Amino acid sequence: MNIGIALRYYRKISGLTQMQLAEKADINEKYYGELERDQSSPTINRLEKICMALGIQIQQIVSYKKLSVVNVENKQIKIEASVTEFYCNCCGTSFYTQDWEVICPVCGCEYSEENNYIEKYG
Repeated sequence: MNIGIALRYYRKISGLTQMQLAEKADINEKYYGELERDQSSPTINRLEKICMALGIQIQQIVSYKKLSVVNVENKQIKIEASVTEFYCNCCGTSFYTQDWEVICPVCGCEYSEENNYIEKYG
């Protein structure tokens, strides 16, 4: 168990010093420092006092797990897409797009090699 690490974590979140928390929990400041350094183990009664002073439940201390660092590589992927010009025979709109699915922005006609609704230029 990482009781000392958990106590330090919740104390820092609360914005308290060791001395302030020890006073609030009505325990000795030196003893509390030893708890955070895992040089001493608290009794259930003292742990309950500390948790009450922190405003947390005892389960949060007992089940605390230190967060692990996760390294993520940042790779930039360059995608080159060509811009293509299209003309809609339905409404007479000329437009450019990089999309795979070509749809006229005015009337909604879809480009297809089989129909003549939209013509591809270039």
